Amino acid sequence: MSLGSEYPSYGNLKELDYCFFELFKQRNDISIKELENRFFRKFTMANLKGTIHFLEELGLIKISSEKIIQINKKRWPKKNARNLDILDLVIKKLIKNKEIDVFFYEGLLKYDSDNVVLKFSSIPLKYTALRDLLASLNFLKKKIDSPFHTLDIELLKRLPSYTKIPSKTKLSQAALDAILKAQKISGEKAELWVLEFEKNKFKKKKIKKSLLEKISKISDENSNAGYDLESFMDESSLEIDKYIEVKSFTNSERFFWSQNELTSSRRYKENYFLYIVDMNKINDDDYVPIEIQNPAKTILEGKEIEFDFIYESSDGKFTVKADGWKIDINKEGFDKN
Repeated sequence: MSLGSEYPSYGNLKELDYCFFELFKQRNDISIKELENRFFRKFTMANLKGTIHFLEELGLIKISSEKIIQINKKRWPKKNARNLDILDLVIKKLIKNKEIDVFFYEGLLKYDSDNVVLKFSSIPLKYTALRDLLASLNFLKKKIDSPFHTLDIELLKRLPSYTKIPSKTKLSQAALDAILKAQKISGEKAELWVLEFEKNKFKKKKIKKSLLEKISKISDENSNAGYDLESFMDESSLEIDKYIEVKSFTNSERFFWSQNELTSSRRYKENYFLYIVDMNKINDDDYVPIEIQNPAKTILEGKEIEFDFIYESSDGKFTVKADGWKIDINKEGFDKN
C-alpha cells in the first residue's frame, strides 16, 4: 500500500466530508454495494475508488470481501479541524511508509522570496492525487504568475528534520513564532497525556483519592524544577517520590536535554524518570511511553558531559559552558531489550 497511486483523485472536499462526517454517523460498516448506491446519488463515481484507497491507506477503514468497516475512530478528522487533522494523518503515513523523501525528494523544494516553494509538475506522477488534495486543503498555495506553489507553514513545520529544505531558506518571524508555538503546544499536550497515564495507572490500583490528587503537573508553576510532573513510585508510596520529565517527538526521534534537567536527574537518582512520548501514538489504546529511570546514570553511564565543553576566554572575563544536548532515540536498541 502507498499514498502514491494511479488514482487521478482522492476525492474533492465535499466527497471527503461526506465520508468523514456523514457516512459512518449511524453505522460502523457499510456494504460496498450500498456505498456505491449512496455515493452515486450524491456524487459521480469517478473518485470513489480513489477515496476508498485514501481512507484505507490512512488506516481509517478496512475492506472485507463485501463490506467497508470503520476503524480507529479516535483518529478520524474532526469537523472543526478537518484540514489539519487530514494533514497530520498524511504526513505521519508518508513517514511510516518511507515515502516522505519520495514525495519531497531532494531538489524538489526551492527558495523563493522568503518562502519554500515547489513546482507542481515536478512532483512524481504517482502522487498527483495527493498533491491535488494538499492544494485543495490550502497547504500548497499557487503563486500568481509563477509555476511554483508555496508550502504553507503548517505543512512546512510538520516535515521531518531530514527533509531536504533549501539552505537559503529564512523563516519570517511570524513563521518562526508559529513553529515555536506548535512545539510548545505539543510539549504541553504530551505532559497532560502523561499526567492522565500516571493517574490511570494508580486508579487501577485503587489508591486513595487524596493521594491520587497529589499526582500533578508542576511545570507551569515551577519551570526551574528540572522536571514536569510529580507522582508516586508505586502504590505503597504515601508521599510524592517520583519526578518525571516529559519529552516528546512527532517525526524526528530525538529530544533535547537541558543542564537543569540533568542536574535534577543526578539529584533524585532512582526517583527521576524520563518519559519519552511518541505523539503519533498517543491515541492508541494500548500505547505505553518509553520510561527511563535515573537517566543521568542509564543514558550517560556515569559520564559528566556537562564538563566536556568549558571554554574560558584568554583574558579570563568569560566562561562558556554547554547547557543542552540533543539526544537521538535508537529504536533498534530498545527492541533488543
